[in-house]
Amino acid sequence: AECQLGKEVRELGSTWFADLGPPFGVMYCIKCQCVPVQKKRRVIGKVHCRNIKHECPKPSCDEPVLHPGRCCKVCPSDLNSPDVITDVATLPQPAEEDDKNYKYYASVMTGASEVATGRYSFHKKSLYFSFFASSRPYSIQFLDTSGNILEEQDLGSGSVYQNATDKICGVWRRIPREYRRMIREEKLVASLLWPDKRNVTGQIYRYRTLSTEMYTALLQGRSDMPGAGGTAIVSVSTTAPSIHILAVVTGLFTKQDANDAPLSFLLHTRDGNTVVIDEIVRVEKATPELNIVELSAAVTSSELRMLSRGKLRLSISSRNNGGGVKVLEGIVGPRAVCETFQALLTHQAQGDNSAGLAWLYVGREGKLHYHVRIERVSRPVIIGLVTERRLLELEDLSPGLTSNGWTNGTLDAPAAKHLELLYSGELGV
Repeated sequence: AECQLGKEVRELGSTWFADLGPPFGVMYCIKCQCVPVQKKRRVIGKVHCRNIKHECPKPSCDEPVLHPGRCCKVCPSDLNSPDVITDVATLPQPAEEDDKNYKYYASVMTGASEVATGRYSFHKKSLYFSFFASSRPYSIQFLDTSGNILEEQDLGSGSVYQNATDKICGVWRRIPREYRRMIREEKLVASLLWPDKRNVTGQIYRYRTLSTEMYTALLQGRSDMPGAGGTAIVSVSTTAPSIHILAVVTGLFTKQDANDAPLSFLLHTRDGNTVVIDEIVRVEKATPELNIVELSAAVTSSELRMLSRGKLRLSISSRNNGGGVKVLEGIVGPRAVCETFQALLTHQAQGDNSAGLAWLYVGREGKLHYHVRIERVSRPVIIGLVTERRLLELEDLSPGLTSNGWTNGTLDAPAAKHLELLYSGELGV
């Protein structure tokens, strides 16, 4: 949803004067605007220009002056004139666009037979998105609450990173100011589409625990629960071992379910032999739509290790008035955010020109995949994963070092405390 004039791209809602190029130059009496136009279900940008010379107000003095870059003759006291424009692209961003509270968003997306969950990060007019879904869709659409398509992108076959993590990644760049407002006001909807006409849709909301999310669960129901699904935003504390779960679920309640309805949380190993959390939380206002439920519980260090290794399953269930039980469940794994971590390796001694580059990412099973390249370093070499706080070596990456300076490999799933360091930028190579 933007307007393109030759090589120039204009934001939806922006205004400018027509530039006809040499020998004519800028025509200050021809005012153009990039306006939204409805085309079937899609909103596209279209350039609309008009002559504003006849709109010039009558001057309030006897000797008005035509200033350079203006269309209308004006007097010193004249303030309002149609030939003065303020382009939305040059306006300062609202303060909340840089506010951390307005940066992170999530969605639960459901359809007749599919469930997905999305994570969104808003940064400098761009929306970075990541999804977990049962299979890879071919397209994503962003819509308003009336169902009009504001943006559509093909997702392709996926990069090496996406295929290694089972994530769907992308970015919507140069979002018009009006659409950025819709994101802040939680009025934007995301939809994933498959070639066989399957689709999932969900509204994008802010959740306060997204900034501390370390693990994610995609919660799915049985085949006889169409439209039901959810996600769990999981945070941990390693100083006093504990788990915080914010669950966003839909399809577990009906209109007949009373307020203060019970919801059962069960966090257990995949084989069911070990139960980490088994609690009932009361939902104050149960609805058939989205319900947001929070739970915190103390755990042991060994249970945190099982969490980091992807060995725990979360089940959330409700019992309706008729006695029937509805269950949503899923594996708790790495957080549903597309991200890689990089480090530039330099030598502190003067005159030493050794250097290197490292990049890491957390795979689908929670394991840490690393790739390190070093140059101009004399052997023997030790490459280690360290904490910046104390330069404490966590892992020795040296055995995988090849003759061309590359070392690649995979480490077992890092402990929760080391994952905390990685996400907070306190892990080094």
